[in-house]
Amino acid sequence: MNSEFLSDAENEFREATRYYETEAPGVGVAFVTEVRRAIRWIIENPYAAVAVGSGIRSKMLNHFPYNILYAVERDLILIVAVAHQKEAAEVLEGKDQANQRTEGDRGTPMKICVSVLALIVRWRLCMQGARPTSHSTKPFYQTPL
Repeated sequence: MNSEFLSDAENEFREATRYYETEAPGVGVAFVTEVRRAIRWIIENPYAAVAVGSGIRSKMLNHFPYNILYAVERDLILIVAVAHQKEAAEVLEGKDQANQRTEGDRGTPMKICVSVLALIVRWRLCMQGARPTSHSTKPFYQTPL
């Protein structure tokens, strides 16, 4: 099974790597190593991570406050986002305060956000006319930061 990043997920990954490397040399490399380890784990155990709705799963990184959001397709792991946990929590808190939810509502704010994210991913794939570009020939982490 292969893995591919959506362009937004790749940009998030690059930004986080640059940030960590700027703050402390070598930490950016450790971040890339941890993301690669998590992706290998996802490829070996695609359905083991927490399902957060609409075919999207979330794998928490070790040692870094990030989650990898991904979708499992036939023979492909599609990385949808590399999301900082604090940002995700702030988005959910804002959504929760804006929408006072009742028991009869259609789901938790996290499930609603992920459902919207899944729709956006599918729409982008349709607009591109094909799958996102594979990084199997030249992974982005081998390109200069």
